[in-house]
Amino acid sequence: MAAGITYDASTFAAAEELYNVKSGYRMAGGANLYVTGLSAQEKIPPLTPLYVVADQIYAGVKIAYVVRNARVQAKFTADNTLKKIKIEKGSFWNVDDNIAFNESKYGTIKAIVTTNPGYDEVEFAAAIPTGCDFLKGDVLFPVLVTKGTGSTTVTTAHEAVVYEAAVYNTEPITSLRIVKGSGIVDPGEGTLTVKFGGNDIVISDFAEGETYDTITITGINYTVPLGTVLRWSTSVTTPNPDTFVAEHTANYLAYAPAKVEAGASVTLLGRAFEIEEDKLYIPVTDADKASLGDRFMFI
Repeated sequence: MAAGITYDASTFAAAEELYNVKSGYRMAGGANLYVTGLSAQEKIPPLTPLYVVADQIYAGVKIAYVVRNARVQAKFTADNTLKKIKIEKGSFWNVDDNIAFNESKYGTIKAIVTTNPGYDEVEFAAAIPTGCDFLKGDVLFPVLVTKGTGSTTVTTAHEAVVYEAAVYNTEPITSLRIVKGSGIVDPGEGTLTVKFGGNDIVISDFAEGETYDTITITGINYTVPLGTVLRWSTSVTTPNPDTFVAEHTANYLAYAPAKVEAGASVTLLGRAFEIEEDKLYIPVTDADKASLGDRFMFI
């Protein structure tokens, strides 16, 4: 909700103050309000974004789900240690909800503190990752998460070119000069095995030079010509990440407040223009506006 607006279920502003009432179209009939998880508030406010679908059991019955968006109340900069953000009061968020931080990161709510009159403080189970920064007024929303299973392995081919020929006489060759920028690094206490014409060359040390780099190798008893290509590959295996989608995306708005109670119904607003977006008690996302289409115009 906009700064200075307090979510008070008993004193909602009249709906006509939120949009050009002459443009509104009130749908005939209504929809059954899905109230599970909405106990945080006594009522849903006017112009609440709703996801309305046909009941899967009873023909002709519609079910309306509240799209549980919430605005960030204060700027937040993540540093991979902070777990708490401030949101505007009156959200329908609950402990254990998963909230999207961006297109690939989300967090699970651990606690919600509502004692401050100016905002609610939401604590997540883990630190909010660096890069997940929020500005005051940003809209966050719950998501449905599919846990990642299995892993993905990415194999990358590498090459190094011999800078200077190494001619074998009687003593094994124990070092080679290679062109800079090969990608070889000091293997530390380990080794790196590269291929040369079907032979293995085992590298045990790497030294960076000004015009060429030098690798220390297990002694080999054959000549290595200038321009010889040494080849190897590396593989990185990472767990497949979780994926998520918005819990709901709006296709209607609520015409008027509706009490949160078993058996509640809500009247649907099927069209409205000049909706004052900053005054909405529950905000809408860009995805909501795209779903609502040209039946609704926000200013």
